[in-house]
Amino acid sequence: IMVVSKLGAAVALARLVTGAGEALALPLVTAGLLSITVAVIASFAQTDLRRLMAWSAVAHAGFLAVGAASGTTPTQTVVFYVIGYGSAALLGYACLAGTGTGPVPLSALRPGGSVHLGPARAIGLMFSLLSLAGVPPFPGFADKLAVLQAAWGSWGVGVVAVAALGGVVGTVYYLRPLPDLLAQASETRSESTFGALAATGLGLFAVVFL
Repeated sequence: IMVVSKLGAAVALARLVTGAGEALALPLVTAGLLSITVAVIASFAQTDLRRLMAWSAVAHAGFLAVGAASGTTPTQTVVFYVIGYGSAALLGYACLAGTGTGPVPLSALRPGGSVHLGPARAIGLMFSLLSLAGVPPFPGFADKLAVLQAAWGSWGVGVVAVAALGGVVGTVYYLRPLPDLLAQASETRSESTFGALAATGLGLFAVVFL
């Protein structure tokens, strides 16, 4: 539902910009850059994984706004971005299923902490965060690259520099939970664990590229 609703809203926005032209495109790309900047700054103050992912959604909405205001085919760009972002976000929230509805402090992910995901879910959450961060070769990298390419053709180096800097700096807060998740993933080494890793990776790539 989350992915479908965001996809519908993003497509409608892209079509609206296409019809309205530059009058709407400039305010939209400005709002997108502000969203990316504010979300990146706010995310560094978060010590809770759910809040971090919520601010991550704000940053990704900013990239969507930039994509919707850029290029000759903005609808294709935003659809591609929403599918990639949505699949990674859904994977992350699915891996957090069963941890309740309260906060998930980053410190609780440490081995022996109060949040024990198990190897398979820890691996899945790692895949999710790496894709949301836009680390190559994960699908999130292709999503952000598509937006930056469209923005380059429409707005030039200034917009691309701000958006790209936000994406690069934002990678830092996505990487913070990874050492603890890697420790949880290494607790039990079994064929089923590595099978889950392969299935998760293939599924995430298939959603975006096939």
